[in-house]
Amino acid sequence: MDMPEFAKIKTWPTCELNCAVFVWFHCDDIDPSWSIPEQEEIQSGEWVYRGRTEHFVNCHIQEIPENAADIAHLSHLHAPSMLSGSDLRSTRASHWGFAQHDWKVEWNTESEPNKHCSRMLVNHAFYIFGRRFPLLDVHVVCRQFERDVMIWNNKKYISKPLLVKEDSAIARHRRWYTQFYSQNSPRFTAQLDSLDW
Repeated sequence: MDMPEFAKIKTWPTCELNCAVFVWFHCDDIDPSWSIPEQEEIQSGEWVYRGRTEHFVNCHIQEIPENAADIAHLSHLHAPSMLSGSDLRSTRASHWGFAQHDWKVEWNTESEPNKHCSRMLVNHAFYIFGRRFPLLDVHVVCRQFERDVMIWNNKKYISKPLLVKEDSAIARHRRWYTQFYSQNSPRFTAQLDSLDW
C-alpha cells in the first residue's frame, strides 16, 4: 500500500557511533559523502563521560567552531578564575587574582582525505596560588564555555573583519569553513533575532 504524500515525513541519514547519534543534513539533499570514524579512545573506555551542560546559543553555527581559531580571546576571556563564575562583568575583579587559567592553543586543518576536519590542540592548566589542580578541568570547561555563550548571544557577526597578524587563524578558519557551503547554502550575512538563517 502506498503512503499518501500528506502522511510522509522527511527523513535524514543517521548514524549511532561514539556514544552519540549523528544526523546528516545537506541543503541540496545530497547523501553523505564521508563516514564518521570510530573514536578509539571512546570505544576503549580511555575517554569517559563526565557530565554535560546545556545552553541556548543565539548565533550562527559557524561562530562556535570559529571560536577555536580565535586564540587571542583565551587570555582575556578565559584566564580569570572559574571561581569568579561566568558573568563577564565580575570575572576580572581583583579579589579573584589568586586563581588563574593558563591556555595554550593551536588550530590547524588536516590534509586530504580529511580536509573536512580540523584539529585543535589545547593545553590547559588551572592554578590556585601558583599550584596546579588538574582534577578541576571538567568543571572548568563548563564554566569557560558559559563565558563564550555570553559573547555569542550578544555579538554581531562581521563577515570581513579587520584582523591583525595574531588573528591569522581566524582568516584561515573562515577560508577552510567555506568548503561546507554549496552554491545553494543559505548564507549568514547579518545577525538575526532568532535561530533562523
